[in-house]
Amino acid sequence: MKTLTAHLHVFLECSRSQMSHLCRELSSELKERRKFSDAAFILNEYLKDYEECVAALTDGCLWEEAIRVSHQHDRLDLIETHVKPGIKDHCTSLITKLIDDFDSFKKYKTRLSVLRVEKLKAQQEKEEKENDKMVEEEAVDESKYFLPILTSYVMKKEDEDLISALKRVQSIK
Repeated sequence: MKTLTAHLHVFLECSRSQMSHLCRELSSELKERRKFSDAAFILNEYLKDYEECVAALTDGCLWEEAIRVSHQHDRLDLIETHVKPGIKDHCTSLITKLIDDFDSFKKYKTRLSVLRVEKLKAQQEKEEKENDKMVEEEAVDESKYFLPILTSYVMKKEDEDLISALKRVQSIK
């Protein structure tokens, strides 16, 4: 039974070395596009390059698949040389990122607290201005209400004074 590589070799009408070169280029391109699983498949199935396959899987953080391929081909040394260091490097980068993110979070939280206090102060100042304005408006409204009453009182008082003055003038005559 022919392997898939042999079938592709016949289908594409190219030599085995050309086919290997084509597969290597394709796997490199797939790794650049972060398609590590597909690159590992080509390396494993077409090129039988198990070490590069495990390396591609660890680059893609596909730890379980990398361990499976290592066991499948009895290459436990690949776990020691690629998988474990890859996991350690990934954990280190995750911890570093977590620390950086936590520091950023603390900065943003502090800034948010400051902004909330400033907003509360601004709101209180606005409410105080509105209250002062309302007090002034109420005073104006009250003066509008009492002004006609005072005017009519003053008019009555003036009328009374005028009438009494007229009565005095009549009594003098």
